[in-house]
Amino acid sequence: MSRKFLGLDVRYDSVSAVLVTSSLRETQIEGCLRVPIPDTGDPAAGLRSAMEAVQAGMDTAQAYCIASIPADEISFRNLRVPFTGEKKIDQILPFELEPIVPFPLENLVIDFQTLPHAGLGGATDLIAVAAQKSTIETYLDAFAGVGIDPQILIPSGYSTAVCLNRFASPPDDWILVDIGSHRDTLFFIASGQVRLIRSLPSFRSGKGDTGIEAKIRQTLLAFGNLSAEPLEPQKAFLTGQGLNGRGEELTGTLEKALAFPVSRSDLLRCAGGKIKIASEQEWKPDEMDNALALAIAQIEGKPRLNFRKGQFASRRNWAAYRNHLMRLGVFAAILLCLAGLDIFIESRALNRRIDRIDREITSIFRSTFPEIQRVVDPVHQMKIAMDSLRNETFIPGDSNARILTINILDEISKNVPDEIDVEFTRMVINPEDILISGNTENFNSVDDIQTHLEKIPIFKKVTINSTNKDQNENRVQFKMKVDL
Repeated sequence: MSRKFLGLDVRYDSVSAVLVTSSLRETQIEGCLRVPIPDTGDPAAGLRSAMEAVQAGMDTAQAYCIASIPADEISFRNLRVPFTGEKKIDQILPFELEPIVPFPLENLVIDFQTLPHAGLGGATDLIAVAAQKSTIETYLDAFAGVGIDPQILIPSGYSTAVCLNRFASPPDDWILVDIGSHRDTLFFIASGQVRLIRSLPSFRSGKGDTGIEAKIRQTLLAFGNLSAEPLEPQKAFLTGQGLNGRGEELTGTLEKALAFPVSRSDLLRCAGGKIKIASEQEWKPDEMDNALALAIAQIEGKPRLNFRKGQFASRRNWAAYRNHLMRLGVFAAILLCLAGLDIFIESRALNRRIDRIDREITSIFRSTFPEIQRVVDPVHQMKIAMDSLRNETFIPGDSNARILTINILDEISKNVPDEIDVEFTRMVINPEDILISGNTENFNSVDDIQTHLEKIPIFKKVTINSTNKDQNENRVQFKMKVDL
């Protein structure tokens, strides 16, 4: 499943737009263009006209939009505040900025980026950015006029610094110089973190102290006087729509003046194939890198500044997810239907199985107890019948001993040896004793039978009541009493 991201880099004289689709497999540039802003005397009307041209040139529907505005519209301040925690900083930061910004606090939108710094204890270094609410409102109104609602609004060039740090493998300390038509913006990066941002008057082919290289040295010197960790850049990158064919000239001039390598930014090349594009013929890094970086930083999930907060907080862009939500809804509905069907089929199968088992129980009950004609609850009725049958197999009247008749017969059978010729003809089992009648071959066998029966644990005493010689059958008739 892929998503669309629209990066809009807004400058005073033009708008650069890059449309990117991202999926688990790849990131693809679907379209890019740069539209001049017509000079109509009304900047908002000119921006709306340019945005209409962007919409006409690419399919921006349902795209997640990230936009940047000129950095010179924004104030940048490096501060150290005596507390930690982003929520607390967000609450207290306006009061920390009040003495050093030339505008009333109620007229400003403020955001910040914390800077890692060891050994500060309970303090935090940060870069605070502030823009006038009227400025933010002007840009948002211009976007809304053509149906675009950027979810993120940041200073131009900031995302480019973040993405170059990700893809270009720069040294620990380096500079990004964003060349504009009116002003240039410097981003100083140390240890992978933007440490300082400054917007300066645009380069005008000056020499010596009037050139951009002099501004860079002055900025580094001023920052070194205020910070315990001075910046020592080892490389610089150039980008921006203001290069306008002067890229090679300015690269050579800066490299000679700064005495370290200077390269032109090209995110597409630095990404090394991680960002695909159908045709590179229309791709101009100076004009498109900032817009591409806005989309890529969002895809990569990089931390960023954002002026869409407070009264300008963005609404959830449900339109961008409409197709995905519809697909998800259809998929969920199909799953629910399949789950319901599975439950229905399983329920019917269980009911059929229960009916079959009930029929089997009834059949077993009827075959076991044919005398019971009316079958209401075969399980319960079978328990009652089994209890009754079980009681009949115990010695009558002795509910505590619970000696089974079958157990008595088993004990007698096991304890009377096979070599004794004996026939038991009658056995009367009472609660306290057993009367046994039978015949055997001689009187000694009667004594042996008595001896063996006395060994049975459940028999307390075995007494021979009578013995008689049967002349007709030549066998000894005997009667015994067994006390339980």
